[in-house]
Amino acid sequence: MRFKLFFGAFFFILATAAPPATALAAFVGGASPLPFHMWPKGSVESGVYQVSVQEARQTGCEMPVVVRGNITQYAGSDQYVFEDATSSILVSIPPDRWHDQDVTPEDLVELHGRLLRSSAGVRIAVAKIIKLQ
Repeated sequence: MRFKLFFGAFFFILATAAPPATALAAFVGGASPLPFHMWPKGSVESGVYQVSVQEARQTGCEMPVVVRGNITQYAGSDQYVFEDATSSILVSIPPDRWHDQDVTPEDLVELHGRLLRSSAGVRIAVAKIIKLQ
């Protein structure tokens, strides 16, 4: 009787303590980026592809964009003019986004942000700056 009770208790503990096989599996596949509405505010999903400024202007409001080019001039407050080979656009870069990087008009940068439309025009709200040169 003790023998049955011991093994019964042993298998019960073993069955409840062992995680199910699916809990040990890793996520595989699904190369598409996280849906836009699920992104944390102020971040840009790494699966977003680089576009030109001209292409960025044609995307919808609040859409994420990644552009490469040069910040060519200061436009006042947190506003700057950004240019690539296709066009130029106003970008908003809060002071905390610079991360102690010095960027000159000659420096090639990659900006990650969201396209915003308003009565004042189109601009990119920058979440991240990557200095490429």
